[in-house]
Amino acid sequence: MVERRSPKPIVVGSNPTGPAIYEQKLIMTEIQPNSIGHIESPASFRLTDYIKSVRAELGNVSWPDRAHIVRASAIVIALCVGMSVVVGVVDYILTVVLVGLNRVL
Repeated sequence: MVERRSPKPIVVGSNPTGPAIYEQKLIMTEIQPNSIGHIESPASFRLTDYIKSVRAELGNVSWPDRAHIVRASAIVIALCVGMSVVVGVVDYILTVVLVGLNRVL
């Protein structure tokens, strides 16, 4: 009887006649669990450092100019008004049709 195994991406050298050899990778990071299993953040990663890096990144952002914001806002408002009109018209038509069907039945 032949043993059939499915191929596994983490298995190296697997074949039906021999055992699979599992490839183990150890990833060492700065974050290590303490004696009770909690993960402590490294000393270099503090909230103040995070806020400083966020402010620095926000300084590199290419913000749109006022004309672009006004134009985009006008498009959004126009689309909202247009969709409101379409929904209102469809609602009115469906109301008329359903009230007419209710009278007939």
